[in-house]
Parts: sequence; structure tokens; C-alpha cells
Amino acid sequence: MAVTPIGLNYTSISDYNLTLDLPTNAGDWIPAIIQNANTSTNHLFTFIIMGTWFLILYWALSDKSPFGSFKFSDPRGLNTAFGCVSVLGISFIEAGFFTSFRTVALFIVLFIVSFIFTLNYEQKE
Repeated sequence: MAVTPIGLNYTSISDYNLTLDLPTNAGDWIPAIIQNANTSTNHLFTFIIMGTWFLILYWALSDKSPFGSFKFSDPRGLNTAFGCVSVLGISFIEAGFFTSFRTVALFIVLFIVSFIFTLNYEQKE
């Protein structure tokens, strides 16, 4: 029995152009990752990260279960979470990991509003 060729045409591989824009220097990797994260999320990368931080911190700080260690009230947990996320956002803006100052400013304004609300809502002793 004779061997029959299966007919693969390897000459057409050169017709496809696969270009990967990978950085060549080690210092260019972090800005490339940040730029790709921003473009793939329609420039919502900062909002997604800060929103996730806020939800995790608010859930952890306003824990009312019997095994919770902080047990802040809801307004104080909200205020503390906004404050921590605002400080982290400013730090990440300075480090260059975040590119949207508007999102960081939004969380700073929300922190100020929640602080005023907490001062008026919580009973002073």
C-alpha cells in the first residue's frame, strides 16, 4: 500500500501577518499593560479597580456578623471605605498606574459627601 500525501500547503503560512506589539525594554512592560487594560475596558479600568476596592472595604468594615472584628456602622464604614479608596487612588495616580484623574476625583468627592452625611447622621456623644 502506497503512502498518500494529505495535502497540507505550508507555503500559505507566509500570507498571514501576525504582529504583536510587545515592548522590548523591561521598563516599557508596565505602561503597556496599563494602556492595554484601559483600552480593553473603554477607559474604565480606574473605575473598575476603585469600585472593587470600595466594595471589598465597605463589606469588610461594616461587617455586623457576630465574628466581625470592626463592626462600624453603615455610614462610618461607607466613609472609611471611600477615604481609603481615595488615598489609594491618589497614590496610584502618582505612581502612574491609573490614568483617569476624573474617577479619583469622583471618589474624593464621594468621600467628602459621605463625611458630611456621617457628621450629620451619627449621633454625637
